Amino acid sequence: MNILKRLDDKCIQMTIAFLNSRGGTINVLTEDVDQSIKDYKKLIRSSIRPSINLPITYKVIFDAGKTVLQIVVSPLDRFLAQTVNKLGGNAYVMRDGAITELNPSEKGALGKHKQGLVDPLKEERGLLVEPTFRYLKVMLGATSIEMDNETFENVHGLKNEVGQYNMNADLVADQCPYPLYFYRVHGVSIGDDFVRTDYGHRPFFLAYEAVKMRIRAELEAKSDLFQAVEDFGLIDELIINAFVHNDYQKESPSFYVYDNRLEIVNRIRPGADVEDNGFPENPSLFKTFKDLGLTKGRHYGSTLIKGINYIKREMEDELTYLVTVYFHKPLREIEEQSRHLKCMPLKPIDAKVYTVLKENPTLRAKDVSYILNCSLKSVERSFLSLQRAGCLKRLGSKRYGRWEILKEL
Repeated sequence: MNILKRLDDKCIQMTIAFLNSRGGTINVLTEDVDQSIKDYKKLIRSSIRPSINLPITYKVIFDAGKTVLQIVVSPLDRFLAQTVNKLGGNAYVMRDGAITELNPSEKGALGKHKQGLVDPLKEERGLLVEPTFRYLKVMLGATSIEMDNETFENVHGLKNEVGQYNMNADLVADQCPYPLYFYRVHGVSIGDDFVRTDYGHRPFFLAYEAVKMRIRAELEAKSDLFQAVEDFGLIDELIINAFVHNDYQKESPSFYVYDNRLEIVNRIRPGADVEDNGFPENPSLFKTFKDLGLTKGRHYGSTLIKGINYIKREMEDELTYLVTVYFHKPLREIEEQSRHLKCMPLKPIDAKVYTVLKENPTLRAKDVSYILNCSLKSVERSFLSLQRAGCLKRLGSKRYGRWEILKEL
């Protein structure tokens, strides 16, 4: 039994090779099992992509009086494991019992193979019997218009392996059978009055444009509040992600504009790479968006999105992904305003919390903590301090209530 003495680059290479092959076990000598597991998890989070829940389990054995941590790595379906690198990263496989680094062509072939294994839009049968693709042909240009139907359908993956039109064909057909709902909620709570608009039942690349322009119009009308994201390209990227990661066997993505936030809801498949570090869940639909010039390419904007405090991405439940964009001033402006508040003996964090709530009194503690990039407990303590100082009063329930400003600081 080969036992590693420490967690290092060789351990990372073995992990990647096992993920890309048929799996395997890494044996590491340890004196503290719990600490070694923590160190290993930290190492793979910083060194391996995609950053999803990898199929790895742990066992402990004793060999000749020594404690050995066994890291059991199972094969990774759908994604190509590789090292974190801006230029693309290195990928490894196991060949004849040895770790082998893939050259660029081998890496690309394996990546495409894994990606092609999971394209449910291509595999699942669609609802339409004889769809037409006039809009798609026109938007793709003269070359596509001149193609005969059979060639065009093969090039764009519009039929499954048995020759039936698939879900991808449904989504890009002239008469798409799926709805796509946009909700304008007149208030800040789920139970408030709303107007629903269906932008579906048309090719989804046209539905995307319609939803995008509607959201832009709503946000531009809130220019006094909407300063969190100055580049609308980031909002476009969030909308694109909702389309290309959604599980259309459940339902289409939904878009909600409240008085104080934008929410994008999409359904995902178990194990989906919702943080945009892997392949799109619907690569055929993504390819259509890319061919039409609606997105610059995979990962565009995702790094910037993650770095903005006003965009929160979270799992609402096991198969529902929620993206929230808050409408209020940038953190630097909140900090600048809070410096001028006379809130002694309150703390600086209390002034920041007060500034945020004064502008948007419906926010909950977890929302404020996300905006200010501080802990939930710090915000909850500030709530108590501000209430004791007679600055705030809570009205209504924790979830649907609001804060009332009792006096100015």
